[in-house]
Parts: sequence; structure tokens; C-alpha cells
Amino acid sequence: MSVSEENKRIAIVGGGMAGVTAARRLASAGADVTVLEKSRGLGGRLATRRMDGGYSADHGAQFLAAEKQPFRAFLKRAVHAGSIAEWNVSSDTDGWYIGTPAMNSFLKTEPLGFDLRVSTHVSAVSANTGEVKLTLLDGSTETFDKVIITTPAPQTVAMLNDAHANLAGALAGVEIAPNWTLMLVFSEPLNPGFTFWTKDHGVLGWIARNSSKPGRDFAADSWTVQASADWSTKHLEIEKEQAGEQLFQAFQGLVGFDLPEAIVQTAHRWRYARTTTPLGKPFLSGAHGRIYIAGDWCLGAGVECAFESGLAAASDVLSR
Repeated sequence: MSVSEENKRIAIVGGGMAGVTAARRLASAGADVTVLEKSRGLGGRLATRRMDGGYSADHGAQFLAAEKQPFRAFLKRAVHAGSIAEWNVSSDTDGWYIGTPAMNSFLKTEPLGFDLRVSTHVSAVSANTGEVKLTLLDGSTETFDKVIITTPAPQTVAMLNDAHANLAGALAGVEIAPNWTLMLVFSEPLNPGFTFWTKDHGVLGWIARNSSKPGRDFAADSWTVQASADWSTKHLEIEKEQAGEQLFQAFQGLVGFDLPEAIVQTAHRWRYARTTTPLGKPFLSGAHGRIYIAGDWCLGAGVECAFESGLAAASDVLSR
């Protein structure tokens, strides 16, 4: 399938897994694709924080796993290319993969095939029968033939505003939990008896040793501590220093002894982290086929859901 000349200029809002998947699929079919990402690079929650001293920590999605053949094949190709590696630390992690040397590395392999514009915040999207208009945060506007919006559902609703109330209303039932994450680098190795931990806990939801992941920094012991969805929701608006200290104390209580001195201790809040109520379909489209909406939250939680959604939206664009 290929794109027609009158529908060739396509904008993708958001440079996470769904957006990049859609962009690559459309570009391979001959579309003139522009990805507009409000942060400084691709990845979204596929994120690795670079910290002072040359340390790093994965502070968003912790690993990738495939249940279906298309994503499994994608991961195998990326492993062969060297941008993804298996994370085998126990029998429990069989089939777990991580981006290397960072979680978003496999999204940035050259050639991209599309025009990437970072630090570009789209604030509104509207469409008529002939074109799509994107309004940027600075008030400037740009037009395209079609757009695929891949931002979290609440941000997408705000972007559509009153111009497309029917599309915005269809997203009303989607729920996405927040997440507070603490990144720690210790002055000496920590040996709590596990490399990763995830259980039903009042405060904590996930703990992992970044230093156990292939391609990560081994100069010091780096850990990621993520709060539970309930705790993150309850404490969404506290200061990040306060969130970090409470997660540090919960981690110390879990291991049962004083933690080593922290060279780095910094927290990050993901306002939209993990889908709890998905849309229930791979994508939405409207405005005479000019506006598409995709994202992991369409199908569930996880990177594979984002991959499937982005691919499905792009395939529908091509089928038209």
C-alpha cells in the first residue's frame, strides 16, 4: 500500500513507541511524515535519565516483552541491530528485553525515514474536509493532510478542545494512573537479595537494579524505585523531594537495613504512566479521516500495546 498525493503530508504528534511505529510505517510507503515531539528527543516513557557523574537510570518503562508475533519479530530485528538486548537475570525475566545503551535507543536508529522536530509543543488540532491545522504553543500554525495524535488520552482531549467534541468524548472513559519514580546511585554495592522486585505493597510497586541491565553504567550501583499506582495517585501533587524521600524510606524499610550513601537521589513524576482502563480498540479516527488517535492506552498498558496501536493507525491511513 502507498499514500496518494493528496494525502501525503502526515503529522505525528508524539514521539513515543506508537508515534515512531506509525511514522516509520507511513514513511516506508512514501508518505512525507513529520513527527512533532514536545520533549528533547524520542521515546516518551521509554526513558533513561543521564545524571551528573556519568550515571544513568531507566526511569520509565523498565523492560519490553512480546506476546504476539509482530512485536516479537520487531524485537528480534532490533536485537540483531544491537539496539535491544535480552535482560536475563533469572528465569523470571525470560523474554524480557531492554533498549541499549538506553531504553529509547532502538527508536533512534538511522535513517529515521521521517522529519523529526523536538521541543515542539502542539497545543490544538482541528480539521476540515481539506486539511488539518496544528496550533503550536507559540501561537503559530501549520497544515497537513492528516494527523495521528499519540499523546496520552487527557492531553489528546485538551488538544482537540471543542473543535472535535465527538472524538474527545470517546476518550472520556480512558483512565491512566500516574507514577512517582526514584532514581538512586549508591556509593557502594547494595545487596538486598534481589535484582528486581514487584509485589503488592502499600507504597512500592517496582524496584530494579539498573546496573544488572546490559549496556548500562557499571561504575556505581544504580537502582530505580517506582511507587504503586495507588500511592502515586494519592501523592500526585507533593514536591518531588518529598516524594523521593518517602520512597527512599520505604525502600530502606523493605530491605531491612540502612541503605548505602546515595551519590544521586532524584525523583520524577509521570502524570500519565500506566493504563488502568483502556479505550478497547487500537485507534480512533474522525474528521473525514483527517484525524487519527493512537497510543498504548488504546489497547492496555505496555510497549507492545503502543506498537500495535501505532501500526494499526498507520495501516488504516494507507488503506484509505
